[in-house]
Amino acid sequence: MGDYHAGKGWGEPACVSLEGCGEATVRIDLEKSLALEYPRLRVGRTTVCVGIGRPVKEASAVVVDQAHDLLLDTFEMAPFEAYAYASAKVDLKFGGPASPTDIGCCS
Repeated sequence: MGDYHAGKGWGEPACVSLEGCGEATVRIDLEKSLALEYPRLRVGRTTVCVGIGRPVKEASAVVVDQAHDLLLDTFEMAPFEAYAYASAKVDLKFGGPASPTDIGCCS
């Protein structure tokens, strides 16, 4: 699942974090009826589309495509309506693992 961070900025902006230790209990439900190319997470009422790719621009495009498909299929929006909604409401957040050159920091 990942490693504990005692402290870090969102997306590890300095390419490092303060490591920590601990335990976590995680519940994962798999929806086998969905044939997704990339992971999608439900956290409360929020859907998180996960983009995996290099460079980060490629991962961002994956996320936007997933969000658009979700709006079309699940919320039955028209294509332009889904595009407009995604433009206004979809957030992109970056996190590891990524090499410093992938995210444009630390040469």
